[in-house]
Amino acid sequence: MNWALLSVALSISGVSAGAAEPAAAPSLAPDFTLRSLTGDNLRLSEYRGSVVLLGFWARWCGDCRQAMQALNEVHAKYERAGLVTLGIDVDDTDEQAAAMARSLALNFPVLVDTYKTASSSFDLKSMPLLVLIDREGQIRYRHIGFERGHEIKITEHLRQLLNE
Repeated sequence: MNWALLSVALSISGVSAGAAEPAAAPSLAPDFTLRSLTGDNLRLSEYRGSVVLLGFWARWCGDCRQAMQALNEVHAKYERAGLVTLGIDVDDTDEQAAAMARSLALNFPVLVDTYKTASSSFDLKSMPLLVLIDREGQIRYRHIGFERGHEIKITEHLRQLLNE
């Protein structure tokens, strides 16, 4: 992919790499049910009462690799405080997603969005997309793109939600 063209396209569309989108007015997160790599069907609404961090990614996306590694670190640090982290692979087969999850040593559930139902309901236009959902199921923060260091801002928002 030509990153210069992508950068120009994102600039024209008003989206910048690493763009944060704090929700001015929180909206209810669209519910979905997806199959995890372990074969279980997981439904987003089952996690009401917990703070949820969704990470939409694909194997071919270099920034997604970095984002998932950072999410793995955030997950390890905040899981005991009530954080639920779900990785959502949007472009790969189960086998490809599993191989990627193993290579990154991900310690949170990875779901496969084969029919792109979750990604389209969350208006996925660029990856990675990170979404923070509060205990009532409201989307409170969206972050598009990823570079090392972005996890600091995401963690700030996460801590706020965990303390509510």
